[in-house]
Amino acid sequence: MQVPVLSFCYCVIPLYLFSFAYSAPPLFRAPANPNSIVNGLGLPISNMDAPAEDVIANRYIVVYSKDATDDAVESHQTTIKTALKKRSLNATSIDGRQLSPMMHTFKMGGWRGMCLDAEDAMIIDIESAAEVSYVEADTQVGFLELTEQIEAPIGLVRLSHALKSEGKEYVFDNASDGAGVVGFVIDTGIRASHEFGGRATLKANFIDDINEDLNGHGSHVAATIGGASFGVAKNIELVGIKVLDAKGKGSNANVLRGRGLAGKAVVNISIGGSKSKALNTAIEALTKAGVTVVVAAGNSNKDATNFSPASAPSAITVGAIDPTTDKRASFSNFGAFVDIFAPGVKILSAGIADDNAVATLSGTSMANKLAASPHIAGLAAYLISTESLTTPEAVLARMLELARSTNVKVDGQLTSTIDLIAYNGSGL
Repeated sequence: MQVPVLSFCYCVIPLYLFSFAYSAPPLFRAPANPNSIVNGLGLPISNMDAPAEDVIANRYIVVYSKDATDDAVESHQTTIKTALKKRSLNATSIDGRQLSPMMHTFKMGGWRGMCLDAEDAMIIDIESAAEVSYVEADTQVGFLELTEQIEAPIGLVRLSHALKSEGKEYVFDNASDGAGVVGFVIDTGIRASHEFGGRATLKANFIDDINEDLNGHGSHVAATIGGASFGVAKNIELVGIKVLDAKGKGSNANVLRGRGLAGKAVVNISIGGSKSKALNTAIEALTKAGVTVVVAAGNSNKDATNFSPASAPSAITVGAIDPTTDKRASFSNFGAFVDIFAPGVKILSAGIADDNAVATLSGTSMANKLAASPHIAGLAAYLISTESLTTPEAVLARMLELARSTNVKVDGQLTSTIDLIAYNGSGL
């Protein structure tokens, strides 16, 4: 099944910075108040509290007002694009990077935006435009780091048992098991030749000209979602969107460019960074289009409120447990934004050394590096296909219903955080 792809861009996280350039033409006024400039950022921006080390100097995400007409938005973007072309090719950011004359636009339903490199005078002028809702500094993002373990995890076993078990069987309905559902993996790419049986492809690459997973995180995530041996939904079609480099780094802009979709689709975003209104609202637009978006809570042992995409209200945010103890993983983030917990410690899945390679990781997207959220993305696809669920809200409601049916809770959980453990309803 092929799913339409919408442009979807999320700026920042050393993943790969776009080089942009601009020498302010007379069209853009200088800031009236010199004190409104902080470290090269034109103010006001919506994420002033972003950690300084995460901010990509002179890179911005611009989000347009819902009330602005498409004609007004296109006219504004044309004006900016013209100005960028006139900018000096020698213009540099505050940290010395060459600015790029390129501008990337994105649209998901009524949500419109663009990302670009801009000097202070330009971004202040852009922020004041009637069509613009807000401007956000692009920041760095990266996958929730994975930790190699020598023991094979029991993630699938735990998912199909109401109680933690010493058994090794994964019980599931193989009749559909993800059939007809497309799973988008926004990550480091996928080693499509591994154990996917022709069900995996790399759809887009926003990092380099090497259409392979050079890190391994994306392949590990994809196989956890739908690999033949390691996957929850073994008949799902997997589509890789490469937005992180070999070091697992990228930017919010690339994540946003990483593509939106519509139809029977599940999106797994096992990356994390500082809170981003742009990314959170983009995820909301995807959810409204009927796409189930699953994200990692994060691996900082902190409240997920301050991270994106973990704090996206419409996403299914996943915390990590140790499947052998049902205790919250020591690294897993927590708080009101967490919707459910899944195995995220010592998760065995595909590696990238060759087509038979395996790797064991830990994280919320591997729960710390990122393994818990892929289990839930796989479970979402499984429930969509086996129970004909049609909305993201129905998917989450069914997950919570199944989790409550076990009467098992996360051991020693914080009072401020949900304590439900994912279960596929196998009957065991």
